[in-house]
Amino acid sequence: MSRTSFENYGRLAASDHHHTVIAGRYLNQLVAEKLIPLDVMEKLDLGPKDSLLEIGCGTGNILIPLSFIAGSSSGLDHSSVIGRLAERLSGSEIQCFMGNFLDTYLL
Repeated sequence: MSRTSFENYGRLAASDHHHTVIAGRYLNQLVAEKLIPLDVMEKLDLGPKDSLLEIGCGTGNILIPLSFIAGSSSGLDHSSVIGRLAERLSGSEIQCFMGNFLDTYLL
């Protein structure tokens, strides 16, 4: 992803668009989007002993449901996107990191 695209994505997150649209999907994909966490959970065999890191977590459409299954959950995305995600997290244990994944090193 180019820096221009990354910043455009951040501007979209600062708008009042629906979380599904911010994730780069159409609103008519909302129902299908809700099936993604179950698919990911099954493919990763995700459980309470696992740590989850979603790079490009968006506003949490996939990360939030998976955080109830994983032992710990983290997400990385543009600061505007993380701001929108934080608005949705009420008492959640999800750790959020701001930055472009191409520039961010998590150790």
